[in-house]
Amino acid sequence: ILKKYLKENQRKSGTFNMNCVDPLGRSALAIAIENENMDMIELLLKEGIEPTDSLLYAINEEYVEAVEILLVHEEKIHKDGEPYSWQRLEGIRANYTSDITPLILAAHKDNYEILKQLLDRGAALPMPHDAKCGCDECVISNADDSLRSRVIHFAKELIENTRTSSELEIILNYDPDGPPFEKGQSMHLAKLREAVDSKQKEVSIYWLKRDFMIVSALLVIVSLHVETFLIKLFGTKEMLKKLSEEQKRERGALFSFVEFLIIIYVQGFIWAEIKALWKEGLTEFMQDLWNIIDFISNVLYVNWTLLRLTAWYQTLRESWVGLDPYQPRENWHPFDPMLIAEGMFGAANIFRYHLKNI
Repeated sequence: ILKKYLKENQRKSGTFNMNCVDPLGRSALAIAIENENMDMIELLLKEGIEPTDSLLYAINEEYVEAVEILLVHEEKIHKDGEPYSWQRLEGIRANYTSDITPLILAAHKDNYEILKQLLDRGAALPMPHDAKCGCDECVISNADDSLRSRVIHFAKELIENTRTSSELEIILNYDPDGPPFEKGQSMHLAKLREAVDSKQKEVSIYWLKRDFMIVSALLVIVSLHVETFLIKLFGTKEMLKKLSEEQKRERGALFSFVEFLIIIYVQGFIWAEIKALWKEGLTEFMQDLWNIIDFISNVLYVNWTLLRLTAWYQTLRESWVGLDPYQPRENWHPFDPMLIAEGMFGAANIFRYHLKNI
């Protein structure tokens, strides 16, 4: 019957596709190997069917005779510089991962006869690279690790599908070696720490984005003088006069309400870092680059606070001796504590929310 269809296909091309697959993704050659039909295998190869990964399929079925025929056929059709038949399938069409070679699969099956056939034809395993090798091949293989990317993506989607904060707490605090987490307990965030240690950036950054959303908004509000810009555009003469007087008093001004909220947040964050340092120890704490970035940003925030207080005391002292401390910004000293404090605040924001997302 097959010969009849093949002859009809030769007379009228396109009536019969010899390389079609069934719903399970098996080709005619794979089905013939599964049923150990040697005559059918020889006929299909003679008529020019694409072998694809049939050699791997025959090795997996431990069909020695089919392996020998497929190896002979591969030697006839293979051209130097081109990939072998089992290497041409990619993506969802491939039944085996790209790292599986005939020799590796035969070794997995512990089949001496097939191993001998492959070794007699010059099959060999490539020398393994060093674990820290930085060659192009290793870099590409690490970047294209589909299993690792799917695992990270699954963890991220799991967090995204949490419906309540209680579910999120249970997931992030799950510890297989410890007691179940109960609401109200102190959060140890075992899974988040594991994600950081495993360098699963998507999972950890997703949590950071949810955790610091309000604080990020506060930093944006305090960094942008929107009201000043609007008053200059649409304000009346009285409003512009009042704005000019307030700008003169910027030097040495105390903290605004939003800045006061940021100071409270920074104090809480410093306390959390101290607790983490006490729990992890100095060596493990310093091994994490994020902890170093947090330390630098905390130092900058503290310096910003101290410099603002210094500027306030400086203007107060100048007023005591009869000097006018309130001057336009362009007349300030280049190293005025107020100017340095603003630079410290901007640098702290960069370290806290931009470098951690690189």
